[in-house]
Amino acid sequence: MGMKRLKVFILFMFLVILTQPLCSQDKYKLERMPFSTSDHNEFSPYYFQGGLIYCSDKRRSYIVNYTDTSGKGQTPFDIYIVYKSDSVWRKPELFPGPINTISQEGPLWCAANGRQIYFSRNLFSTTRQMNKSTQKNNMGIFISEFITTGWTEPRAFQYNSTKYNVMHPAISEDGKQLVFASDMPGGLGGFDLYICKLGKNGWSQPKNMGKTVNSSKDEAFPFFYKTDRIYYASRGWNSKGGFDIFYTQKINDSWSLPQNMNSPINT
Repeated sequence: MGMKRLKVFILFMFLVILTQPLCSQDKYKLERMPFSTSDHNEFSPYYFQGGLIYCSDKRRSYIVNYTDTSGKGQTPFDIYIVYKSDSVWRKPELFPGPINTISQEGPLWCAANGRQIYFSRNLFSTTRQMNKSTQKNNMGIFISEFITTGWTEPRAFQYNSTKYNVMHPAISEDGKQLVFASDMPGGLGGFDLYICKLGKNGWSQPKNMGKTVNSSKDEAFPFFYKTDRIYYASRGWNSKGGFDIFYTQKINDSWSLPQNMNSPINT
């Protein structure tokens, strides 16, 4: 073997040895949160001021229990918050303020300063509204601000509609991009991801994120990492178990084809 080939071979073997531990070990370690239950669903976690926000269909009371309008008798989801004290998670509590109602709430996004939240909720969230309405109780996005007296009464997002669902809001770290899931007409699948940009007059008209992000099936639960990466769930692409988690990267003002997070995240 010549000296040049020998150097190349040694360099190759060095790289193999160096990268072997990385290739053989999982990138992620999964642990079940201690407040997770086998009786209820808990999902869409979000870090918030030293705590963790998430959605759950846990019953608030064993005396009175509301059910959704699907005809399946399911308990609506509420938004909960749980804090950690001395490395131990406390008992989860309902998110404070006029956020939770007898209808569906969540997921929730919160501004970095902790003073503004965007969250999903049924359009009609009181018994009076539900009894008076003849329209389907679709999901919409609502916004609440934190003031000295607490969270304000939520106001409706300008692009909500009684004809289709607008839900699962996520905003980029710089606050200039809003992504949400919707089954509005003209999409590529059941639910697609749509994006709005912040301008002088508020949020722009929603734009479908297109075929490089959306599949012919459902996309939902987007989450921004900084301003140029979005994680989301999809039943399409090369999903292995229904809703898998994917991410898309913004490159030169375009979003890349989604990458499956694979095992152990997806199963």
